[in-house]
Amino acid sequence: MNPPFDAIERSRAADVKSLRLVSVFHYVAGGLIGLFASFFVVHIVLGVAALKSHDANSPLGDAAPFFIGIGAGFVTVGWTMAGLVAYAGRCLARRERHRFCMVVAGLSIPWFPLGSALGIFTLVLLGKPHIKALFDGNALPVPPGFPPGFAPAPPPPPVAAPPVDTKGWRSAEAKAAFSRQVGLVLAGVFGVQILLVIASVGVMTAGAVTTPMAIADVGGAARWGGRIWYIETAPGFGSPGSRRLASIDPASSAAPVAGPVIPAASTVLAADGPTLWILGPGVLARYDGGEVTVLPKEDAPRHPSRSFVHEGRPAIFDWGRTTIDMWSPEGSGWSRVPGSSRFISRREPGLPQAWTVLPSESGFDIVADFFGTLRSCHLDPSDGTLPEPARWDRLGGTAFYFAAVSRAGGLVVYQPKMGVFDRDVSVLRHTDLGWQNERDLRVRASGSIAALPDESGALDLVLDQAGAIETVRLSESGEVVAERTRTSPVVAAMMSPRWIALWIGLSSLPVLLGAAWVARLMRRDRDDAVDGDPSLRYASLLQRAAAHAIDVAPWSVVVLVWCWRILRSAPAFTPRTLLGPALAGTAGWLVTGVLWACTEGLWGVSPGKWLVGIRVVGEDLGPCGVGRALARSALRLIDGMMNFAVGIVAVAFSPRWQRLGDTAAKTLVVRARAKGAAAGSSTCRRRATAAGSPGPCAGSRRTSAARPTRTCCRCTSRRSPGSASI
Repeated sequence: MNPPFDAIERSRAADVKSLRLVSVFHYVAGGLIGLFASFFVVHIVLGVAALKSHDANSPLGDAAPFFIGIGAGFVTVGWTMAGLVAYAGRCLARRERHRFCMVVAGLSIPWFPLGSALGIFTLVLLGKPHIKALFDGNALPVPPGFPPGFAPAPPPPPVAAPPVDTKGWRSAEAKAAFSRQVGLVLAGVFGVQILLVIASVGVMTAGAVTTPMAIADVGGAARWGGRIWYIETAPGFGSPGSRRLASIDPASSAAPVAGPVIPAASTVLAADGPTLWILGPGVLARYDGGEVTVLPKEDAPRHPSRSFVHEGRPAIFDWGRTTIDMWSPEGSGWSRVPGSSRFISRREPGLPQAWTVLPSESGFDIVADFFGTLRSCHLDPSDGTLPEPARWDRLGGTAFYFAAVSRAGGLVVYQPKMGVFDRDVSVLRHTDLGWQNERDLRVRASGSIAALPDESGALDLVLDQAGAIETVRLSESGEVVAERTRTSPVVAAMMSPRWIALWIGLSSLPVLLGAAWVARLMRRDRDDAVDGDPSLRYASLLQRAAAHAIDVAPWSVVVLVWCWRILRSAPAFTPRTLLGPALAGTAGWLVTGVLWACTEGLWGVSPGKWLVGIRVVGEDLGPCGVGRALARSALRLIDGMMNFAVGIVAVAFSPRWQRLGDTAAKTLVVRARAKGAAAGSSTCRRRATAAGSPGPCAGSRRTSAARPTRTCCRCTSRRSPGSASI
């Protein structure tokens, strides 16, 4: 018995479907491989920037050509492989080049995990004889399970193909062409967006490499020459040196001023008359206002504390291998103070991350950070051994930054909380009962902190705020007198209104152009008549976009002007200052969203829709109601993703021109006036189709001849007040 023809045809259709599915996976895999390889463009940018900087202190050093070679190799191989995989997907869809597809599948296996799974599956699939036969003139092989040697039964007589559902399209050919071209437009938009992201990463990386952008480390700050000096760490590989000096004026909000390059291990500054000393593990240098002079490493401390004043001169303690010793300036360098050595317990937990030593009436007070745990102890001059750190007093909480200072009444520690929502500064005071939390300062801290007293008894807290330096001046009683915020010039340049406006424009331009092109295709291939009635038409994409722009214009203009004014005040700008506009924008979006949803539910229009000439109605062409209007407005969060690309795609392929919010709420957006619907036209949807029978607009709504009638909005036909209003 010959195998039935329809069974073979079903098997062949299943094989073709499998090949098409695998071809789609090849397109996806090719795009991901190309995207992964694009990240190695950063290596090329770093290498080129390092070569152009001609900096001997660059961390890349002689490895810059190696970086360029590695990046170029990965980019070349990755992009080539992405092109081969994508072309193999095209061949699979067309059932061409069987051997080439097998080779590409084998080459895809090393690209773990997606390439490995796809390559193995493709090899298994293409190795089947009935699949391979599809590549040879589209033959109809006998599928597995049928005895060999049997020919299929003659095909049944041709049956007329079922009509293609062309609802919403002018024809089946127009539907196919529309789907194909919209897919190409979307691919182009997303491709441009990906290229913009890659370009942005490259520009930011190049800026970080070539621009002296730095992260402030104010923990070892010092007063010198009427300014507050601190250390900045430059994250860019090609920047001149990994660390440098910077200074601010505590009495003004002027931007920080960059200073000279210093050794990479510098952590502490100490002011001694006309000289600013720079210290760190194995680092000792001096700065007199000109060039930085680096002294021999043998004369440098091993692990210095933050500087303090002892007998009118700056001093530090050095945490050595077996002792801690006090150092002070002497001549052209620093040396140990005789008789200051204290032995360290053998059970000490290791070097502290940062530590401060302050003189007191009966010796010295030490506050140290041991990997996030703050501990303190009192060092008695008569005792020659440092107590075990495990026996030191523990300060509450966990902190990686702190500042200690001697104030009236004893030792005071300022400790940022560093919580997710709570970033105040705790003021801890040492009393006879131990450490007590005296109060919290309502200042925002997100990094290192320093406490610098002056001659008047006031205290300046210096705080790093991720791109900005803030100083908080405290009176002798601890009250906040003044706060000043300074943004670094690089951050101010990056957050300038011009660059932000340019970035917003570049990121939105592809979506706007894609939406305009999709609207053109919809006008060409889509049928905008509602249920085939030419007197009532769906609102176009451009009309809906214009209406939405008008609806959000009032609060958007306020928020944009507010942000523009904030960004223009660069010296006082911090990311926190954008909190007000962000809250105002969110509140404006919620209020106007609910308000316009109510007007759409009651009257079918918002201000923007009324000006443009479109309305929101239910799928029965009656008023949609407040509940459904609120639902479609809430789902605008999803439709608005990726600059409304989600909503544009939904409207483009929906038979009734509905975005996701319209589909969920069962609403339509139609034009308030139909083209060519003159007064008294017989095509008006509200006109009765027969004498005594209600028209389509009335639907199931109540009509009564006893009620007074009024004129329809688009024709002179009479209708009852209960009729639907479009």
